[in-house]
Amino acid sequence: MYTNIQLLKHTSFFSIINVFLIAILFSNCSDKEDINPENQPDSQPNNQKNIFFTDDFETGDHSTSENGFKWSDNNVAIDKTPNGTSGLKFIYGPNDVNKDSWQEQRFHLGNDYSELWIKYDLYIPQNFHHRSPVKIKLETSTPDVQIGDTLIKVKNESGSYSIPNQENWGIIKHISADTLMVDQLPSYYTFLDTNEFKNKRTGTISKIAKNIGYSNNNKFLVLWQGDYGHASSGNTINLSTWYSYRGNSRLSYSPAKDQGTWQLGHQFGEIDFFDKETDLGKWMEIVIHTKIASDANNDGILEVSKNGKQFFSITDLANHSQLGYNYFQYGYLLGWSNSGFDEETILYIDNVEFSTNKTTP
Repeated sequence: MYTNIQLLKHTSFFSIINVFLIAILFSNCSDKEDINPENQPDSQPNNQKNIFFTDDFETGDHSTSENGFKWSDNNVAIDKTPNGTSGLKFIYGPNDVNKDSWQEQRFHLGNDYSELWIKYDLYIPQNFHHRSPVKIKLETSTPDVQIGDTLIKVKNESGSYSIPNQENWGIIKHISADTLMVDQLPSYYTFLDTNEFKNKRTGTISKIAKNIGYSNNNKFLVLWQGDYGHASSGNTINLSTWYSYRGNSRLSYSPAKDQGTWQLGHQFGEIDFFDKETDLGKWMEIVIHTKIASDANNDGILEVSKNGKQFFSITDLANHSQLGYNYFQYGYLLGWSNSGFDEETILYIDNVEFSTNKTTP
């Protein structure tokens, strides 16, 4: 029989042996496999884990589908791009000055997403020109003008006409009695009601009775829930490009929620999104991040970048749906061109990626 002291000594000895054996066992395990999952090699980078759809269009068709995502209403052809890969080929124009143009690639997201990152490559052709035809009605029913005439905006100062700014001009593209369609404007608002202009060819002066206007916005990307349209969708975000100086494009965003009960209207960026001096004949990497606001917080997000340069960084959108439509289901790339194009103008999209996690340009 062990005495108490002998039992204590015996127990202590075997405890030390057990600890020693356990230490050896774990030491051998760590040599073969790290038991800490955080230290295991990650076969997939963090920013790749939540990509739910990609398409480089090398299949030659619209068949690629992942995680429920699919292309739909496929009116846009897939063809060779300028760098020899396959991509979506958006063909616009040529259009009469009072006509528009249409090409859009729709998609079904496959799930309900309240936050998205969308990335793709966009090619701007060498002949890209965002036109801005404006209808103006003249006071005289028989104006001394013809198609191709250059109109120079003038103003009446003490009974004499002057040309305060040679940039205030436009070119007549269409004539219908006393109504002209004028394009190549430095600004959409060059010719307004009661403005006067000089015909550079004849030197005659005419007066504008009414600027009738003409829409020149072209769809860039639209996301929505439910039925299409601000007045029908539970939640939507609309990105459009608008005419800017001498044929450039400026980007706008227009969100809405709850069948149009809240609409922010078009909000414009401060700098041109497509610049004819720097962007023609080149590929642009577009990254769009949008998030629907959380309950009772105006923290909705819209961020748009081109080649790593940010054009929008909106973090206070009040687009939380009170009816519960806090997600997107559908969308389309590019779309209706209200401006139309004088020449056949082809844009390409390639290497499309949709993610629920941050996408790095």
